[in-house]
Amino acid sequence: MIRTLAIIAGAGFLTFVVCLTSVVALGGPEIVRDGFVIPAVLEHIEQGDDYVSPDTPPAQKTFAWTGTDELTLDLAADVTLIEGDKPGIVVTGLQRDVDQVRVEGGRIFWQDDERTRRHIVWNDDRGLKIVVTAPKVSKVTINGSADLTLEGYSQPSLAVSIAGSGDVDGRGATERLTVDVAGSGDVDLRQLPAKTAALSVAGSGDISADATDEAVVRVSGSGDISLARTPTRLQQDVAGSGDVYVAGRNMKVDEDEE
Repeated sequence: MIRTLAIIAGAGFLTFVVCLTSVVALGGPEIVRDGFVIPAVLEHIEQGDDYVSPDTPPAQKTFAWTGTDELTLDLAADVTLIEGDKPGIVVTGLQRDVDQVRVEGGRIFWQDDERTRRHIVWNDDRGLKIVVTAPKVSKVTINGSADLTLEGYSQPSLAVSIAGSGDVDGRGATERLTVDVAGSGDVDLRQLPAKTAALSVAGSGDISADATDEAVVRVSGSGDISLARTPTRLQQDVAGSGDVYVAGRNMKVDEDEE
C-alpha cells in the first residue's frame, strides 16, 4: 500500500515539474515582463476570449453626471468620488469593459448582468477605474464588489450602504455619519471624522470610523467596529462573535473584566 502511494505521489510530482517547465518554456518572456497572469474569473473564460497585452492602451469614456445626492454602484470597479463643481464621470479600462458601463442618474452599472459577461485575462492593474466628480453626493450604495474612495468630503451628512464585498475609504469631514454593511465589505473612514455616527455590521465586514460626540454601534455576526477615539456618548449592541473597539480597547473584554 505504501509503495503504491509513493509511486502515485512520485508520478504526480513528475507531472507537475513537466507542466511547470512547459509553461516557463512557452511563456517565459511574457511571464518575466507581465508576471504570472491569472484569469479574472476562470469559470467564465470561453473559447474565443482574447488575451489583451499590457501594451494595449486603456480605453476611456466620459459621461455626464445627472444625479442628485445619491451614488449607486452596481459593478466591479475602483471608483473615486471627488467633490467638485464641474460634475462628470470618467471611465477607464479595457475597451470591452468600458463599453459595458452605463449611467442612469446617479447609478453606474454594467449593461449586461456581470455574471454573464465574458471576461478577459488581465493583471490586477488593468481593472476598471471610474472617477466621479459631483457637487453634493451624501448617500452611497454599493451592490457587489466595487471599491470606493471619497476625496475631500465635506457634506453635512454621509450615508454608506454596502451589500456584498465592496470597500470604502475616505478623507474629509462630516457632522452625521451612517454606515450599514451587510456581507463582507470593509469601511475605513477614520480620516473622515463625524460628530455623530450610527454604525451597523451584519456579517463579516468591518467598520473603522471616528466620532466625537455620539456613536451608536450594532454588530450582528463576526464583523468588528472600531472607533478611533472615545466619543462623549457610546451605545453598543453586539450579537455574535464580533467585537467593538474604542481607541484601541476591546469593549467586550473590558466589560468581562468588570
